[in-house]
Amino acid sequence: MKCIKVLFSIIFLSANLVLAQDNLKIQKQTAAYILINHVQASNLFDVYKGEINLEYSDNIGAQRTLDLKFYDKTVLKGIYMLDKVVGTNHYSFNLADIGLSISEGVVYRCELVDENKTRWEWSVRCVKLPADNKPEPTIQVKPIQMACQSKTSSGSLIEYYGKVSGGRGPFTFNWYILNDARTEFLNQPREDHIEAKETSMIRLDHNPAYHVLLVVTDACGNTGKQLIRVSCSPQKKKINTVVVEPIDKLQSLPDLSGK
Repeated sequence: MKCIKVLFSIIFLSANLVLAQDNLKIQKQTAAYILINHVQASNLFDVYKGEINLEYSDNIGAQRTLDLKFYDKTVLKGIYMLDKVVGTNHYSFNLADIGLSISEGVVYRCELVDENKTRWEWSVRCVKLPADNKPEPTIQVKPIQMACQSKTSSGSLIEYYGKVSGGRGPFTFNWYILNDARTEFLNQPREDHIEAKETSMIRLDHNPAYHVLLVVTDACGNTGKQLIRVSCSPQKKKINTVVVEPIDKLQSLPDLSGK
């Protein structure tokens, strides 16, 4: 049995936005993003390449460390020592760091007893990265009202629904709204964290023409994209008619960081 100590504890008192962004970055890297304070003994988390990320919230601060124990059934196989402070603590490590096997199919029962003597238990299972199973997003368009006759004022209202097939959840949905020339953003890029079979929706009041780009990242880091161009009917016979044009090649796009 091996034991390792980690010196990675973060407390955020007011930087909730930064914390949320860090959480999403971690979730892109691995499916095993575990909120210790919310786990149940019946929870089973898949682990890719042995990578595990944890979040633990502490409101006492009497102890500086807690022991996270890994069992193979009833046999203790390894201990990971968590340094902590009052507030939110994040940890990232690999099962191999404490001498545990990361072979496919291996299951470990995890146990942590906090300062309140609460016993938190869950299990992790080592799995291979899915091959050729990338997420495939689709955008569904629902016009609410249109103002095709106006090029200056905002009178249109359209809802966009993002869905995904394939890949492995949870998913991160990134929405980018671009002008017709695809040289600048019309809105601040938005990021949603979506579980499998859920839908992400945005509502826009820009008048066409413009582009909507949806980038989906699954728990394994695989990405899929769909870009559509929304424009009014060229004949303008009906001002409530929009033309949705799927575009395969993503060219002439601004920096997707939104900066």
